[in-house]
Amino acid sequence: MTSFIIKDHVRRPKHTWNQDYCAFCRIIAGEAPSNPVYENDKVVAFLDIMPLRRGHTLVIPKVHYSRLSELPPEYAAAIGEAVSKVAHALTQALGNTALNVVCNQEYAQAVPHVHYHIIPAPTYDSTSTSSTSTLSPSPLTSPTTSSTSFLESPDTSPQLVPAQLSTSNQKTEPVSTNEHSHSHSHGPDHPMSKRQMHQMEFAGRSELEDEDALLLIKMIRARL
Repeated sequence: MTSFIIKDHVRRPKHTWNQDYCAFCRIIAGEAPSNPVYENDKVVAFLDIMPLRRGHTLVIPKVHYSRLSELPPEYAAAIGEAVSKVAHALTQALGNTALNVVCNQEYAQAVPHVHYHIIPAPTYDSTSTSSTSTLSPSPLTSPTTSSTSFLESPDTSPQLVPAQLSTSNQKTEPVSTNEHSHSHSHGPDHPMSKRQMHQMEFAGRSELEDEDALLLIKMIRARL
């Protein structure tokens, strides 16, 4: 699963680094808005504004380092403790213990400030026997760039029948096809693969809504 997350970000344009305009430093300084769920003297955690799935949270140190390998030990320890703490609260809030925890360094790193992604995993109901979704295994694009993101390799994942993704964003529209691709109806005779389910998730990414952000903040903080 981690490969899907990395490949979705790898071709996104990097920020032109300027210490006075680091997006995360601005959040830390209170110069840019965020949806914080946890904070102490060394780290802050907040909801991702373009969540891959509902509850997608970022944990960052309050000092500017672009590489995890150069982060001072006291901040590395603090961020590790915070990741564990927030991950526990998130699993309790959403009732799902499955997570992806990712930290990119240079490769696939969209913001050059150390940050961990805590992303709830989707939950698949393998007992479902029908679906109205129509998908095509065409390449996807990142929400912030028109470049093709991933899916170069053949799909070897097991086949699953599409069903409810309880931790995904609410907007999950079918993946649009290009002129060379063919749509496939999926049902009991044509189940979707995990790869195609991930396609649907990436295509359905949307900006975090204020109302849901407030609800998530309340749910997560109550379990810290």
